[in-house]
Amino acid sequence: MKKVIGCCGIALFIIACYSSAEELDLTQILNKFSSPDFIYQPFPAQTHQNSTYDRTGGNEDGDYFLEKNHQRAVVAKINGPGIITRIYTAHPLGILNIYLDDKKEPLISAHSSEFFSGAIYPFSEPIVGKSTGAYCYFPIPFSKSARIELEPDPDKTTPFPFGRYWQVEWLELTEAYPLKTLTLPISEPEKIALDNFKKYLNSLKKFEIPPQLEKISFESEIAPQERIVIAQLNGPGIIRKLALTLIPDNQSSQEHFLKAKIFGYWEEEENPSIIAKVSSFFANPINSNSPKIFIKRTEQGGEIFLPMPFSRSARFELQNPSQIPGKVKMELWVDKKEPKSPWRFHCLEREQKLTKNSITQNLDHQSDYLLLSSKGEGRFIGTVLWVFNKFFLWWGEGDETFFINDELRWHGTGTEDYFDGSYLHLGDNLFTSALAKDLFGKGYAGLNLMYKFHLLDPIYFQENIIFRLEYGSGILGINDLDNWYGSVVYWYQAEPHSDFSQMLGQELNLSEKIIKKEINQTRWNLLPRSSKIAIIIYRMMIGALALLLIFWLSIKIIKWQNKKEKKIEKKSLGRNRDFYSAFSHRNHRLLAEPKRNQ
Repeated sequence: MKKVIGCCGIALFIIACYSSAEELDLTQILNKFSSPDFIYQPFPAQTHQNSTYDRTGGNEDGDYFLEKNHQRAVVAKINGPGIITRIYTAHPLGILNIYLDDKKEPLISAHSSEFFSGAIYPFSEPIVGKSTGAYCYFPIPFSKSARIELEPDPDKTTPFPFGRYWQVEWLELTEAYPLKTLTLPISEPEKIALDNFKKYLNSLKKFEIPPQLEKISFESEIAPQERIVIAQLNGPGIIRKLALTLIPDNQSSQEHFLKAKIFGYWEEEENPSIIAKVSSFFANPINSNSPKIFIKRTEQGGEIFLPMPFSRSARFELQNPSQIPGKVKMELWVDKKEPKSPWRFHCLEREQKLTKNSITQNLDHQSDYLLLSSKGEGRFIGTVLWVFNKFFLWWGEGDETFFINDELRWHGTGTEDYFDGSYLHLGDNLFTSALAKDLFGKGYAGLNLMYKFHLLDPIYFQENIIFRLEYGSGILGINDLDNWYGSVVYWYQAEPHSDFSQMLGQELNLSEKIIKKEINQTRWNLLPRSSKIAIIIYRMMIGALALLLIFWLSIKIIKWQNKKEKKIEKKSLGRNRDFYSAFSHRNHRLLAEPKRNQ
């Protein structure tokens, strides 16, 4: 009954916000994206993706277009009203044509490489570009329909005239929602809105907050194995910045102390909305590198700038799993106003040692790595993923999937593609980057960490969301490498939420010693029997030679010592003989003296 009442309340909230809205154009869309509060506010949209993923469940994800012949390939056909939020390709080839509202002439017709260069206004940096993969986050609104097609480049001969690994994401708005189709060139108000939007993105890189916010500080001491309340607030309010500092009594134990777990509660709920280790909560359990926006990792904790709204109360707890006591300091910058949204901030960390499946067809995705499963309505915001790869193979062929409202709404083309990368390399732009690569290893083996924020390509869900990720090299099948995966996900949703304690998995030891040991053991396990025998014989020969060398050196040392001792003995005898001779001569002379005197 409470769930029904909550859903009805959310629906009324959305209707109240948007039923009397004027026609939404590019200016208003950019203004919404420029608002720090839009990230946690409901929006009447369904999230979709279409990509060239392998529909048979295999790993051939490059060329499954909706339609394809020698003259054209169709990447996406979309019914309106809607907003295209992301266009991506790992291999920008061919001529890109974007048609809106069934018009015969495309709104955009350009070489793919030129379009993704960021040189065509208004499709410019930092929302359009190419690092390893090519991406466009410029919002493209349309009222009736949209179609994205490719033509071969007549000046180039290639086995892939349309490029490879394409993805298109869009928001499907309700039919009653008025939406104005994008036209080019954009108007002066749209140019101003675009400039303001880019200024907002630049402010995110500077980690700025409004200067008038109230700063509230909490300090506590925490004993070994203790769980304490470190901060508690009465509402209403919006936490614009949270800073946490952990200071162990033994400074050499700082890294271990950051494994303390943080729990966050909103509105006096029983089950926490935030469950993560402190280092993971700040997007990096491996080192002190930070994302470019929203989160800063420090040596003693970190800072997070994702807004955290609450109406009645907010409470944070810390659990110290170590045997080390210390001090805890939390600082909160609070905007003392009622949040105009029923959604609350959530964060969940999971870790898991995966098992090797090596299936050739993966259609249900039940064996994939699970990052999130939650019921309710909300918006998915971001992913931090760390992978310990034991093998000297590329580990990121796995596709990401989002099941939204019990439907497969999003199926990607590879892990590096999800992070805007391509061909065994991760992307690097304002919204995604790698924070560690092949750490403690080499040749793809080692520890990797990356993040992505869905700031401009929001993922909305109305009933439930399940986020999974395939894993492995794709050489021996899907999910063919038994690597270690860990993740932190950030999202907003209405309360109440599920009990996430059942999803936590297992805590992994990602120390340098363990990682190098596992890599060496994996390298040994992969060797054929003949190679192992050869290595054993080789090592035995090296050992035997070492023993012979030690034996030879021992004999040499003994001979040298004996020779040295003989020299010392001979020298000692010579000295004694000289002394005896001198002494005898002196005594003989003394005995002869009296005789002469007489």
